[in-house]
Amino acid sequence: MTEERDQGTQCGETPASETKDAPVTILQHLRQMPVFQELNDGEFKAVAGLLRIQHTPRGMLVIEQGAASHSLFIVRRGRALVRVIGTDDIERRTGQLSIGDIFNQESFLRGARNSETIEALDDLTLWFISREEFQKLLESNPGLGGRVTSQPPTEGVAEAQDIGTSQLKYSWQRPNEHVVLYSKKHVIVFLNALWPGLIALVLIAIFMLQPVAELLQQAQAVLIMATVTVFLIYVILEWVDWQNDYYAVTDQRVIHRERVLLIRDEQDEVPLSRIQDIKVERPSFLASMIDIGNITIEASGSHAKVRFVDIGKPDEVSKLLFGQLDRARLESHATMRAKIRLDLRREMGLAPPVQRPAAPSGNKLKPAVFGLRERWSIAVRQAGMFRNALMPRLRLEVGDTITYRKHWLRLLQTIAVPFLLLILYAVALLFVRISSESLSQLVFSFPFNLVVIGIGLVLLFSLAYKYEDWRNDVYIVKPDRLIDIAPSPFGLRGTSRREAKFGAVQNVTATTRGVLDNLFNVGDVVIQTAGSDGKLVFERVYNPRRIQRDIADRMDAYDAQRHEKEAAQRRKEMAEWLGIYDELTRLHERDRLL
Repeated sequence: MTEERDQGTQCGETPASETKDAPVTILQHLRQMPVFQELNDGEFKAVAGLLRIQHTPRGMLVIEQGAASHSLFIVRRGRALVRVIGTDDIERRTGQLSIGDIFNQESFLRGARNSETIEALDDLTLWFISREEFQKLLESNPGLGGRVTSQPPTEGVAEAQDIGTSQLKYSWQRPNEHVVLYSKKHVIVFLNALWPGLIALVLIAIFMLQPVAELLQQAQAVLIMATVTVFLIYVILEWVDWQNDYYAVTDQRVIHRERVLLIRDEQDEVPLSRIQDIKVERPSFLASMIDIGNITIEASGSHAKVRFVDIGKPDEVSKLLFGQLDRARLESHATMRAKIRLDLRREMGLAPPVQRPAAPSGNKLKPAVFGLRERWSIAVRQAGMFRNALMPRLRLEVGDTITYRKHWLRLLQTIAVPFLLLILYAVALLFVRISSESLSQLVFSFPFNLVVIGIGLVLLFSLAYKYEDWRNDVYIVKPDRLIDIAPSPFGLRGTSRREAKFGAVQNVTATTRGVLDNLFNVGDVVIQTAGSDGKLVFERVYNPRRIQRDIADRMDAYDAQRHEKEAAQRRKEMAEWLGIYDELTRLHERDRLL
């Protein structure tokens, strides 16, 4: 339940089945929800078995606007206040909850973020159903999932998670990420790509109607079949190319993925928090007539942008994007207000203080006893370390640090020439040794054998140099920065090291080009920065889109931590000022009475 409620909420939870009283009226309210109306009594009993109890003290938050608390709540005892921050940045009390009221339905059904803040007016007792447990119940009972209903999704909006499954709908989707738009280029783009094929088909048909076609009667059927086959292949390839590209808007970011089958794969994305401007363009009169256009989404920095090209209803998409920006801003303000309120309550003694983690005990560790099993385990680890030194892992995560290396395809491309030269040199020496005894004695005798050994050593060193050059290059992602380390082989020319703080990162793009790279999922990750060099490039890495996601996750965590640290300092100062004001007010009132 830790992730299901606000950090400031001090509450306990127990299974609802442990309570002696289960008011029928409250269960009836739950039974009347549209999502449960199609269930029979046995199925609803299984759902009711998921009910748990949560106790929230007076003045604490149950959920806050913009958070990701996905449980369904029912008021069992007490009252709660509903607050919502509107688009005018004004927080309003929109209602009051009492016994039997159900709230947080949208987050429970859709996985969306909370749209309101709920504060306990009294010591509150709640029943709740965890969305995660409910989804597990549906997965274990397929028949039950078919009778669970929910409100149909809004037209043009793709839901991130279905009520009937806990699996994410898209491979690129993050946990707790809600997809509000998933779209492709307008269908007219696909139809427009078919014109060359249609024209060729018409010309061939006209050619077959001419007298010349009489000379080709025997080949006519073959020609028709070949033409139709080529046209169908062309249509299929264009359809696949059209299907491969998509645009997505989530409650966290904007994404554009452009793919050409086995040739190119590129994904751009920008976090919502960094978007600064949205521009809509219609390139022609025809585009205006059929309502398609281009949307340019610019973020902080000259290189940070994502383009939605030839998308339908661009004004509506733009409006949706601005709506998500407003939502993100309001959620940030709601979170700030909730934390200010909690800090003020703690400063005034109206809320429990922050619980500090207990200090570690001073117990001394017992000396380790190494038996046969422990020694074998150590030997295996050492062998693994030796193997990793010779052929490093392409992705290694240790603690909060992720290290990437270039793909072994890059190694093969790098050592191909010196390796072939070394093999050819060895074969040539073997041929000399076998084919001519006199030539062999000349080549392998002093001083010519020194030249032979020298050439062999040069070729071997060239091979080792290229291998070491591949092995030494590493890309590191830390919680606050990106690092590109490129030592020269054997340290002959020093080391190149570049770092970029996440605060300077403007955009991250993952690109894969070429048939071979697409087959092995190898590509580049380009990190645009605000520095003078302009960018860092993670070259020829495995699964570039995963690395892009790792970097984006670290960027979000870095921004959240930095903003929270700054906000916490401001809240602390504000709470201290108001505490001093409250103290001075009480002293002034006491002096006045005396």
